[in-house]
Amino acid sequence: MKIALVHNKYSSYGGTERYIVNLTKGLLKRGHEVHIFASRFSLEPPLGAVTHKVPLINLGRMGKDLSFALFTFNVNRDNQYDIVQGFSRIVRQDLIRSGGGVHKIYIRESLAPIKNNFLRGLKFARRTISPAHWVSRYVEGLGYKKGNHRFVMAVSEKVKRDILNVYNVPPDSVRVIHNGVDLSVFHPDSLGGDRGTIRGRYRIGDGEILLLFVATNFPLKGLEYLLKGMAKINRDDLKLLIVGGGNKRPFEAIVDNLKLKGRVIFAGKQGDLLPFYHGADILVHPTVYDPFANVCLEAMASGLPVITSRINGFSDIVADKENALLLNDPTDETEIAENIAYLLDKSKRLDMREKGIELSKQYTIDTHVDKVLSLYQEIVDLKRGE
Repeated sequence: MKIALVHNKYSSYGGTERYIVNLTKGLLKRGHEVHIFASRFSLEPPLGAVTHKVPLINLGRMGKDLSFALFTFNVNRDNQYDIVQGFSRIVRQDLIRSGGGVHKIYIRESLAPIKNNFLRGLKFARRTISPAHWVSRYVEGLGYKKGNHRFVMAVSEKVKRDILNVYNVPPDSVRVIHNGVDLSVFHPDSLGGDRGTIRGRYRIGDGEILLLFVATNFPLKGLEYLLKGMAKINRDDLKLLIVGGGNKRPFEAIVDNLKLKGRVIFAGKQGDLLPFYHGADILVHPTVYDPFANVCLEAMASGLPVITSRINGFSDIVADKENALLLNDPTDETEIAENIAYLLDKSKRLDMREKGIELSKQYTIDTHVDKVLSLYQEIVDLKRGE
């Protein structure tokens, strides 16, 4: 097939961006012709991929989003592509991949960390009337209109429900295909080499229990509640390593107030996460909004037990207290503490580790690409029959 992938940037940083990189590799490996339409290329695409630079009007986020939608409107004007797949709120495509969920739902649910009703309502109102957010909702809505797409690929059942609740699309046109993980990159550390590397770098004792938190948006992914939950466990041998490029200043203040200094380490943005997965004992991801957190699947494939929230689309593929622990309320620090305490038992961690590794083998990037190609073929057959 001749396939066009359309997203505003091609990069190795960001969930959608890394997904596109893996999808590109998978499609090329199977002999398909891949064309990438983007405004920014901060990563060299794999050999064989054809790149197309999309111009932008650099007038803030609103100008960039509008101009990208405008300049990609006729990507398939001459029907030269078998498939056009969009990722970043473009108007016309054969297949929409909704990896970030529905913008309207995101605006509401991402405000959950704000406990004050007045402040939460004020921020919701500001986002609702914000020109940038309005453009995001508008362009996204155009993509879901009849005639502007054929199918929607949702990354989780939550995303599918949100799409059906907000947009008037036929239920059978929305297909759930969960994300996949590259097992050649993320795999268990059977020899324990990386465990010593990371622990040595951050002066974590081999007998200490190391929690890992990975995110760029610290408030959205629940770092405050994790810190408060950790503070309820009075053990000096329990440490937390925070990986990500988010604003750490407010959280350093929380660390000080909770008297957690010396037990919490901010590692900053990291390019290679595998050594951190191998060096830690538990991944804690108490997110308040997440269509499907790739970090959870990567950690599980790397042999790390996972604690996350039920609102995370990743919860579709796991069972509580079997191959992961699921939080009913990610803002409840007591519940977080209880789930961490459950995994302080090494035998429980090892059992969950093995079950998680086995489950991850069902969600490989190769399996995922095969499912996507099956949907592509369905679209091609539909177009030929018209």
